[in-house]
Amino acid sequence: MINASTYVSTAPQVPTLSAQQLAHDDKAARQFEGVFLGEMMSQMFNGVGTDPMFGGGQGEKMFNDLLVRQYGEKMANTGQGVGIASTLKKMMIQMQENAPAQH
Repeated sequence: MINASTYVSTAPQVPTLSAQQLAHDDKAARQFEGVFLGEMMSQMFNGVGTDPMFGGGQGEKMFNDLLVRQYGEKMANTGQGVGIASTLKKMMIQMQENAPAQH
């Protein structure tokens, strides 16, 4: 005899979270990916020297971190980024849906 409980549904589950919570999760996941990418690129740019003719100085030192942070945010907010945000968002939704209800 076949037991119906042994079959696993492959249909995608509809999230039970509100649209506002889903938007908040998406924003948080993209921000995390932006910070992560910014930190990765910061390490990459540490090895790049400045152009002696047109680069260097206090201004470049001061604003280089801001520029790299913006690069990371732009990469995370346009297109697919590197996929960290989408994976993190799925995990956040799953954790929130499986969390016990708080009254």
